[in-house]
Amino acid sequence: MSGIPVSVCRACGWRGFPARLWCPRCGADHVGSDEVESGVVEARTTLRRAAGRVLDAPVEIATVALAGGGRAVVRVDGAGGARVATTVEDGAPVARPLHDEDDDEEA
Repeated sequence: MSGIPVSVCRACGWRGFPARLWCPRCGADHVGSDEVESGVVEARTTLRRAAGRVLDAPVEIATVALAGGGRAVVRVDGAGGARVATTVEDGAPVARPLHDEDDDEEA
């Protein structure tokens, strides 16, 4: 599994999603890339309609603070806590709940 690709400014350290050609913080064009495989959910919502139509099934989306910096809006697969694993599927960012070992022992 690979993570979400983020831009990383080599001049000031800014990190963000989606990919950028230049840094929105300092304006530098020395932007590289990295993959982020986890993050923390900051906010969630459920979509039931899309562009004038009812969806076949509700879709949960979330804003995720990515490990190391930056944020992404992602589709959430599965219920769970705030910590998530991130990946890209069919071109879209997706998050799935991460479970701590402590959580598994309590279940």
